[in-house]
Amino acid sequence: MEVAIEAEGWRAVVSPQRGGQLCSLSSRENGRRRNWIKTLESGEQGDFGGGHVRVQAPGQIGLLDRDPTPFGWPETGPPPSQSAWQLSSASADRVAMLYRHCSRSLADSAYQLGQSLTLAPRRLSLSLSMCNLGPCPLIRRLGWQFRLPDEFSYRISLDPDEPTVQRPPRGQVLRQMGWSGAAVLSTMDGRQMAIAGEGGLHGVTVLRHEGRPGITLQFLTADIPTMEPLERGAEWHVGLHLTLTGPPSANHGDDKTVAHRPRSA
Repeated sequence: MEVAIEAEGWRAVVSPQRGGQLCSLSSRENGRRRNWIKTLESGEQGDFGGGHVRVQAPGQIGLLDRDPTPFGWPETGPPPSQSAWQLSSASADRVAMLYRHCSRSLADSAYQLGQSLTLAPRRLSLSLSMCNLGPCPLIRRLGWQFRLPDEFSYRISLDPDEPTVQRPPRGQVLRQMGWSGAAVLSTMDGRQMAIAGEGGLHGVTVLRHEGRPGITLQFLTADIPTMEPLERGAEWHVGLHLTLTGPPSANHGDDKTVAHRPRSA
């Protein structure tokens, strides 16, 4: 089942059953649909596109092409992006989901994730929480990963105090640790995605793919040596706000807001 939330011509489609993933984000411009992230598709090598939550062990570098099972101690089970989430609430412009993991191993880890997405015209806000329900500290990083159309590689700014990168070579990885919480990606025609982070998101990474056109954008909490374990009973909260601006010629007023509607996968 998929759930669509809409606001004045903007639409986001979320699938609790497919790992709580953001399957698509689009706007209505001049009578046509415009995609702001790559639509989630399934292929021989797994899913490609969309956006999803990541729970990652520290020290994992260069794993932007896949979402591996987190290793390390305590064991935390399969990636949340490969497991079904529970739909907890849905309205015309907001959807919320829960995911719980309970380990069967001797490590006996347990945690719960809560994710919500709220859509407004030209703005998507995401919030994410992680609560440690097990007896041991969780040594993990938390955040999101998105796949964007390659056109957003035209100009990339991961820090307002650093130089803007224009059209990085395919295969190149850009990283900003100690992230300021502000990033901007732009297209040649003037489309812009301004991203604001909050709640301890410490690192942002961008990969422009060599084969399939597109870029992967990842936001995570701190890595070693500055990361702190999530203690028993403690909870993390992080958030992202995507402000989406089209070129002056774009007309976003073609659609009317409609109520959310579950859709069959």
